[in-house]
Amino acid sequence: MSLLPKKIFTRLLSFNIAIILVVIVSLISLFNISFSSFYYSEKEEDLESKAILISNLLSVESDVENINFNELFNSLSTKTNTRFTIIDRQGIVLGDSHENPDSMDSHISRPEVINAFLGHTGTSIRFSNTINLEMLYLAIATTINDEQIVIRASVPTSSLQENLIELSIQILIAAIIILIIGFGASLFISRKIAQPLERMVRSAQLFARGDFTNRIRSSGISEINSLSKTLNAMAKQLDDDIRVRKEFVANVSHELKTPLTALKGYVETFKDIDNEEEKALLLDVLDKHTSRMNQIINDLLDLSKLEETDRSLIRKDNTNIFILLNNAINRCEYISSKKNIKLELSCNEDISFMVNEDLIEDAVVNLINNAVQYSNSNTTIKISSNISANELMIYVKDFGIGIKKNEIENIFKRFYCVDKSHSKMTGGTGLGLSIVKHIVNAHKGQIDVESQLGEGSTFTISIPK
Repeated sequence: MSLLPKKIFTRLLSFNIAIILVVIVSLISLFNISFSSFYYSEKEEDLESKAILISNLLSVESDVENINFNELFNSLSTKTNTRFTIIDRQGIVLGDSHENPDSMDSHISRPEVINAFLGHTGTSIRFSNTINLEMLYLAIATTINDEQIVIRASVPTSSLQENLIELSIQILIAAIIILIIGFGASLFISRKIAQPLERMVRSAQLFARGDFTNRIRSSGISEINSLSKTLNAMAKQLDDDIRVRKEFVANVSHELKTPLTALKGYVETFKDIDNEEEKALLLDVLDKHTSRMNQIINDLLDLSKLEETDRSLIRKDNTNIFILLNNAINRCEYISSKKNIKLELSCNEDISFMVNEDLIEDAVVNLINNAVQYSNSNTTIKISSNISANELMIYVKDFGIGIKKNEIENIFKRFYCVDKSHSKMTGGTGLGLSIVKHIVNAHKGQIDVESQLGEGSTFTISIPK
C-alpha cells in the first residue's frame, strides 16, 4: 500500500513542506556548526590577545620569582572574566587567578602547555579538576630574564554554550516564522496547481460519461493551459463527431427509408396487377429504387474506407493524367448521353503526376456526374488539367443551374443536396462531393468551387507534388 496521499493537492503540499523542513533543518545544522566553530575561534583569538597582554606586562619585570601574580591577576581576571595561569619550564604553577598555586599539581603534562613549550599556540577543551568546570584553554610561551614560562588564559565553556544556545533559540524562532510563511506559500502554490488539475479530472469524468459540452477553464500555468486547450479541442472534436454521426445515421435512415417505403408500396401494388404492361412499368420503377439504394450503400462504403485511410499510406504512382481523365469521361458517357450533354476534354497528352490513379479517377467521375446531374440537356461540360507551380490542377466546368453563395460551404457535407427534388429525380445520393473531398484530402490537396447562379459552376482540384 502506498504511503503517499491520493489527492494531488495533499501530495504537493506535503512535498513542499517536506522540502522546506529539510532545507530549514539543514541550514540550522550548518549554521550551528559553522557558528560554533567561528565562535570558538574568535574566543581563542580573544584568549590569545589576553595572554599576549600578560606577556607584555611581565616582560618589564626583572625577577619572575618575586612577582606577586595574585595582585597582578585579580584586577585583569575580574574585568575580563578570564582565568590566568603562569607555569614554569618544570610544570610548576607560579601563579593562578582562581586558585592557590601551592595546592595545584604539576601542569607539565597538560596538552596546551606541552604545545606552548614546543613553540606553538597550545589550545584544548577539557575538564578542569581544579575548579570542576569544562574549560577552553589557550597557552603561549614567553621568555623573561632568560627564563621560559607559559602564560595560559582560559574561560568556562558553559558561558560559550549559553551564548550558543541563546543564539540557537533565536535561529529556531526565525525558522518557525519561515516555516509558517513557507507553509502559507506552499498552500497557495499547491492550490494554484492542484485546482486546475482537479477541474480537469472532473471534466475528463464528464467526457468519459459522454458529456462533451463541458469546457475546462484556463489557469495561470502555461503547461496546464496547454493541456486544457488540448482536452477542450478533443472534447469539441468528439462532440462534433458524435453530432455528425447522429446526423449521418438520421440521413442514412431517411435516405434508405424513402426508397424502402416506395418499394413496399410498389410490391403490394404489383401483387394486384394482372396487366403485363403495367407490371413492366412497376418493375422499371422498382429497379430505379433498388439501384438508388445500392448506390447509397456503395457510396457509404467508399466514404468509410476513405475516412479510415492514412494520408501517408495511400499508394501513389507516376500517372498519365490525360489517360486518367479520358477513362473518367468514358465512365460518364452513358449518363451524360441521356441528357445529350457533351463531355469536352482539354489536356496535354504527355502530362503526368504522382497520384493514386483509381482514387483521382473516382473523384473526377463524381465531379462529372454531379455536373451532369445539375446541368440542363444539350449543354457542355468541360474537363481540363495542367501543372502550375508544382501542383496538379484539374478543372470540371459545367453550365448548369449554379450554386447559391451561402450553400457553397455546405456542398461537401454528406447527403447535402443543392436541390433535393432534383437530386432524387436524377438518382443522386448526396455523397459524391463528400467522397471527392476525402480523396483530395488524402492527397494533401484542396478543392475549390466558383459558381454563378443560373450560369454554372467550376470545381478545381489542386494536388501538391
